Amino acid sequence: AAGRWGDDVVEVEAREAGKQWEPLAVDARKRTAFFATETPGAPVAFRCRAKNPRGVSAWSKLAEASSLQAPVQGGGAGPGYSWRQTTN
Repeated sequence: AAGRWGDDVVEVEAREAGKQWEPLAVDARKRTAFFATETPGAPVAFRCRAKNPRGVSAWSKLAEASSLQAPVQGGGAGPGYSWRQTTN
């Protein structure tokens, strides 16, 4: 998006525990980014920063999440939840 000093960009990176940071492709219109892990249920950390022609901000605080689980016999479960896959 064009800002006061030129094009503003948000950089987003993700990393699975014990691995290197990976830049994510961000769809600014949908406000989404996609990251695929090799390990279902793995903890993943995310960080972002702003960038424009005047410079780059510091990285944000980390946001942590777990990746989606691969279905086992049509579903899965964890502490306090369970799910069933209903479509392909």
